[in-house]
Amino acid sequence: LQRGISFRRSSWKDDHWLKLDDFDNTEYDIRGPAAWLEMGTQDDGTRLPVRATGLRLEEDGSGTWHECIVTGLDERQRFIVSWFGTPDEPLASR
Repeated sequence: LQRGISFRRSSWKDDHWLKLDDFDNTEYDIRGPAAWLEMGTQDDGTRLPVRATGLRLEEDGSGTWHECIVTGLDERQRFIVSWFGTPDEPLASR
């Protein structure tokens, strides 16, 4: 570390990163997460998936943006997603 600059791979778990939640002001949203998903609900009750781009976090805390399908919400209002090309279904923050 020369002059306090680190060139190692960044990690979202490091304390010096600003969190998205600090800036995620929902005051100006025209719809909440549930309302967006509700728009894809058909008359027979089936829900169409919503394509999105989400930040996929790795075990080391780093992350990269990947295409995904939003399939629902959990109790903390995090999106439930299926990543393209993988069978797992992790949670993605709003």
